[in-house]
This record gives sequence, C-alpha cells and structure tokens, in this order.
Amino acid sequence: MTGRDMRILATVPHLSQPGGVASYYSTLYSYLKSDMDYLAVGARAVDERLVQKPFGFLHDCWTFFKRLRGGQYDAVLVNPTFGRYAIIREAAFILMAKGHKKKTLVYIRGWRWDAIKRRCVRWLLRQIYFRADAIIVQGVEFKRALERIGCKKPIYVETTVLSEEAFSYAPKFAATSADAVSACCRILFLSRIEKEKGVYEAINAFRKLKQKHPSVMLTIAGTGAEVENVKQYVAKQQITNISFTGWLVGQAKRCVYEQSDIFLFPSSWGEGMPNAVLDAMAYGLPLVTRSVGAIPDLFAIGQVGFMTESRNPADFADLMAKVIENADLRSKLARENRALALKYFAPLRVADRLRAIHRNVLFGEECPQEWFSNL
Repeated sequence: MTGRDMRILATVPHLSQPGGVASYYSTLYSYLKSDMDYLAVGARAVDERLVQKPFGFLHDCWTFFKRLRGGQYDAVLVNPTFGRYAIIREAAFILMAKGHKKKTLVYIRGWRWDAIKRRCVRWLLRQIYFRADAIIVQGVEFKRALERIGCKKPIYVETTVLSEEAFSYAPKFAATSADAVSACCRILFLSRIEKEKGVYEAINAFRKLKQKHPSVMLTIAGTGAEVENVKQYVAKQQITNISFTGWLVGQAKRCVYEQSDIFLFPSSWGEGMPNAVLDAMAYGLPLVTRSVGAIPDLFAIGQVGFMTESRNPADFADLMAKVIENADLRSKLARENRALALKYFAPLRVADRLRAIHRNVLFGEECPQEWFSNL
C-alpha cells in the first residue's frame, strides 16, 4: 500500500476463546499488526455467568475510553453481533469514537433475521450504527437488508478467512472409487455444538445415510452447551460410528479435516460466512449445507457442493449419497473448492481487502471489489 500511514483500534473477542470472530482476528493478526491494535472485549471464559456480564460491560467501556484517549488512532473498528450485550456494548463504543471525532467502521459479525425484525434493534441500528462512516457485512443479502431499513452509508461485503492450517495444507487429490469412499467415508460436522447449528439434523441425516452406506462415519468436532445432551441422544438411539473430538485447534484440527470426505453443515443459526466452511473448501471437502447466512454467496462463484433450504435429515442424507456415489463429481469439487478457497479466502488476500476498505474510508483510496464483484 502507498500513501499515508494509518492506525486502527479494533474491538475483538478474547482470542483464546472459541468462535469465528476470535479465529478471524487471531489468523489475521500478523498481517494487520502494522496498522491495527486489538482491544479484547466481551466474555473472558466460555462459561461466564450472567451476573458477570454487567461488570464486564462497564470494564470494557472504561478500557475502550482510556485507549481511545491515550492512543493516536485514525479510526475505530467495532465488531458487533446481535447478542444483547454485544450490540449495546459496541453501540457505546461507536458513540465514544464519534465523540472523539474518529472515523468509525462497523463489521457486523454473523446475522440474525429475527433480530433485524425487532423494533428496538432497528432503532439502535438507525440511531447509532448508521452514524458510523462505513459498515462491513459478510453477505450480499445482509447489505441489501441494511439498505432496506435506511442505511445510507457505504456498505462493504467481506468474508471470513482460512485458518493457517488450511492455507498451508498440501492436498493430494487421488482418484477414489465410489465403492472405496462408501466403505470408509468420513463425514465431518465441525461447529459450536448447539441445537441451532444443526447438530441433531446432522446426526439424523447420518443415521439415514447409514441405511444405504453402513460403513460411513461421522465426526462431531466442537464444544458448546449441547454436547452432553447430544452424546446422550446418540447413546439412547444406539447410533454407531459417531465420534466426538471436542474443541480442536492446530494440528488436531488439521488432522480431522484431512481425514474427512464430506463437510456437513445443516445450520439454522444466523450465520455470517462460517470459518469452518471456508476451511472445509480449502481441504477439498464438498459441502452439504443449508442456505443460511452468506453461504449462498459461495454457491454463486461455483459448484462447491450441495445446498438446500430443507431441514429434513433425509434430504441431507440424499445429498451426501450423491457425493459418495459420484467419483468424478467428488474429484471436481475437491479441486475447485481448494482453488476457490485460495483465490478468495487466503489470509493475505482477506487482510489486503480489509486494509483497502480502511484506506478507502480514511483517505478515499481505491477499494478493489475482488470478492463480491462476481456476485
């Protein structure tokens, strides 16, 4: 980049916590540290109690205020979700930043259509969030939704990012017959373990698939409030060939992707652009997913697997069977998914696009629209 230096203060989750936003900023840190400082806010632990949240909120606001006054920042980047505390906390940050006459960017993480319909959320967006100098979202439909409710500020569409493990992976796309894949096919569900993430739909789809392909295996990777209930459900239903890994990082996470053949993601949650989905593409895994969040944008750039509006486990089982039974299709998806992931979601590419947005807002420099110009 040429031109003037810039310094951005970004509010981010504690990077030791699980979750897509923490993973995003942890991955991009080495690429952004020359012009961005992180301020960790929000929950300090996965099991933080409700009574602790107001004290954490006040601490975060005070810390943000001190950093804002003490640092020579050109702009502030806030990263709200539609969670109750997060959306109010980041609104307070926006007001403080604007009070200090700082350029302010809002990167809305995830998306919840039910929240957007609430009068109080719309009021908060119109009265505070739309005062920011620019907004970043993770899907074309999210941009259109904000425009429909009155946002007149620039809205940029961006993505999450590949993990370093996925980016550095060297795939070996060996041709595998349908019979061989059927005999040892490994399906991966990697997500936070919650009902809304589709974990029960994934298990029931797997059970349906086993009727036709009895040797398939399902790996459930991640942590969350529903883990023990899910394990009890599997035991009660006597479903075999399911393994639980817990939360994975580093080499362990890489191994579970390398050993898998299909990425199953029947989420009904308010997704943005899930990191796990992009990683699955980088490992050459065909996607079998619901049409949620910004996932339809992936299918707009190429055939990356199969997507459905359905929540019926039988429909997901049928789509997985198509992948298992078509060796040519599997090979095509593996190569194309890897190529698309590197083209659009490699850490350096994402960091460069994010930096270009910042410089466009701050200095009016040209902002290439590499990602969403094709959509």
